Amino acid sequence: MTIDTPQTCRLCDGTFTIRALLEAASQHWSALNVMISTSPCCKKQEELEIQTNKVIRGYVYAAGAPHFCGMEEYDAPGLALERREGRVWLLWEGTERLLESIG
Repeated sequence: MTIDTPQTCRLCDGTFTIRALLEAASQHWSALNVMISTSPCCKKQEELEIQTNKVIRGYVYAAGAPHFCGMEEYDAPGLALERREGRVWLLWEGTERLLESIG
């Protein structure tokens, strides 16, 4: 699967792509290295781990402390997170976007 493969929303049966989740991402949970986004169809929260050139879609759960469980991996050439002066930037397709830190 790629970031442009249509995904079916588990809540409303709407359709979106991982690319759309990357574009909608607004927050970063530093302790888990998880980016928070919302699905464009019903605004459901989505959790994504960003690695260089890769997106891992999954969910956060608590077992004494928060953990991320990755379920699906997608190639995303050129994708990266960069930390500068205590802030996290999403770098992708020639753009840089500051993500709000939530922990």
